[in-house]
Amino acid sequence: MTVLAIVFVIFYVLPNLHIPLIILILNGYITNWNNILAYW
Repeated sequence: MTVLAIVFVIFYVLPNLHIPLIILILNGYITNWNNILAYW
């Protein structure tokens, strides 16, 4: 449900900002993966 809500907000509520939001989310995942790999 949370994923569907996020998709709904990104593509329907904020249609003009969905690209920057996706970029920010991807950047967040990349930084998280870098932190996780740094521990290993």
